[in-house]
Amino acid sequence: MQFLTVAKAVLVVNCAFFIKPEGFPRHKVANIPQNVWELHESYRLVSSLFVHGDINHLVGNMSYVAQGMRTFELRHGSLTTILAVAATAAASEVLYVLVAKVLDRLKWNRRLYRSSVIGFSGVALAMGVRLTRHLLVCIH
Repeated sequence: MQFLTVAKAVLVVNCAFFIKPEGFPRHKVANIPQNVWELHESYRLVSSLFVHGDINHLVGNMSYVAQGMRTFELRHGSLTTILAVAATAAASEVLYVLVAKVLDRLKWNRRLYRSSVIGFSGVALAMGVRLTRHLLVCIH
């Protein structure tokens, strides 16, 4: 059986960030569109992925990684999984920032621009959609 390096690495990194003594102050690492745009804090697009609000948030995100990403990695290989995780992480974080900026400019939702997002949910959702699409194609 193949050693599942990507799924295990994602699990380890997320858990390590979660159990770090004293944690990470959310306001310093979360993806806050206003900070990304106005203060040029682009590191938030990455740092926010590895921070979770509570144990339920961590377990929910990592349960997908343990099952869904493992399945994806077995089917497509480690390199494709690394590329897929990187692409979906970038897409989900950047899309959030862009949508928040547009809504703020249009004055439709000004709070979203100043709100924060943390966790691996965007990646899990995007990878889940990719896996579901693949399974549906296989069924037909």
